[in-house]
Amino acid sequence: PAYRYDLSSVRGNLANLQLNTGRAKQAEGLFGDAAALLEKLATEFPTDLRFRGELARMRYNRALAFEAL
Repeated sequence: PAYRYDLSSVRGNLANLQLNTGRAKQAEGLFGDAAALLEKLATEFPTDLRFRGELARMRYNRALAFEAL
């Protein structure tokens, strides 16, 4: 799970960079990719609340990207 968690974090960071440089469409896709990884992790490891917290953050950030479109 560590690799997938790190991958979701990297995608989230890249998405933030995209969003902050006016590329909301690309950011939305990256936030969605990160959220998909985290959703699987949260399902596989329901007692690890870190995955749920990060999933919520990615969904929130994705909503911000939608708003910026």
